[in-house]
Amino acid sequence: MVNPQPMEYQIETDSQWFRPTNRDLTRLAEQYSNTAIGRACGVSDTTIRNWLSKAKIKRKIEFNQHQGEIASDAITKLRKRAEKQSSRQAQRTEKRLSTDRVSRIIAQIDEQARIIVQQPDEETGRRLKYATAHDLRRGCAHRLINAGISAETLKVILRHRDFSTTEKFYGATKAAQAAASEVSEKLKVKDVRNEMVDMMPLLSAEEIQKLKVILKSI
Repeated sequence: MVNPQPMEYQIETDSQWFRPTNRDLTRLAEQYSNTAIGRACGVSDTTIRNWLSKAKIKRKIEFNQHQGEIASDAITKLRKRAEKQSSRQAQRTEKRLSTDRVSRIIAQIDEQARIIVQQPDEETGRRLKYATAHDLRRGCAHRLINAGISAETLKVILRHRDFSTTEKFYGATKAAQAAASEVSEKLKVKDVRNEMVDMMPLLSAEEIQKLKVILKSI
């Protein structure tokens, strides 16, 4: 519901005042005087003049001050449309969270959920890193690429302005996946039963760590 009208513009009325939509106000101005419109809306004719001026509505015909009376059923319809528009405007003007605020909230959730994307490393000075909104976005993109989504579709989903940005990310991801598959195949050897076995357990912990660093840098 709209806020009460300032006292200097308000007149005594049994019902709460309302401001018609600009479309209704234009139609009313073509048929009724400011006083008649004011009585229907529960405000003074001065308020009506202000509304018409702000909405840049000009009368084609000047009516007698006491000319015309708006029917009660018409007033009910005018009020309903006014309240509906007021409700929509309130929804549009409701304060929305900024992008930075949303990112901070997601980061706090990921930290509490212990979603780690980077382990600490004393030698390199890397610190423990929890997932951020950007990490989740990138993870979603990787899943879509794995599912076979095209670069063109990925651009739309990620809302990249320039396709070259998507193409660079898409190509790098595909290249990394191809390299990982090749390394995985090369590390497999045949045992005495002529069956493929994974050679990874034959590598030391240090060698495995170095291999992971190489794969991440690709």
